[in-house]
Amino acid sequence: RMRAYYRKNLAHFREPATIHISEIFIPSGPGAAAQATDVRSQAVAKNTAEQFYQLASRYSKDDYRVMGGDRGWVHKGRLEPELEEAAFALRQGQVSPVINTHAGAYVLRLEGKRAAHLLPYREARAQIRQQLVDEKKQLLIKALRERVYKNAKIEILANFGSGGMTQSH
Repeated sequence: RMRAYYRKNLAHFREPATIHISEIFIPSGPGAAAQATDVRSQAVAKNTAEQFYQLASRYSKDDYRVMGGDRGWVHKGRLEPELEEAAFALRQGQVSPVINTHAGAYVLRLEGKRAAHLLPYREARAQIRQQLVDEKKQLLIKALRERVYKNAKIEILANFGSGGMTQSH
């Protein structure tokens, strides 16, 4: 049954092309362009993940700074357009030129790249099992609810003034 679900729903198991990137962000302001150029030069000089991590921790001004600039794995549509275009064009280990945006300047480093692919059945099994359990649970809840409502005796009590009024169905 799980294999049949997998074959019938292959579109749900297609993984888009993804990249693993790290970034250094310098917000717009006086000296931002010069600082971004300097930081990029330092990143290219050694061009190691460790060097980029240290530079991001020291100079980056965004939330990824605490992780050494590591944004993790991202797929198309998850980055600002200027960053996405540059990031997906990089080779593994390559540092981008300075990318200027309305918010500031970015320097990116590509840590890894995965092509779009179909998630193998063995990797999708847990997800499929959970989906089938959830579907079965919803069917059982619906059937139980219908049975309870069908067999329920509903009594509407209304108190209109001093005499009170009761209706039974």
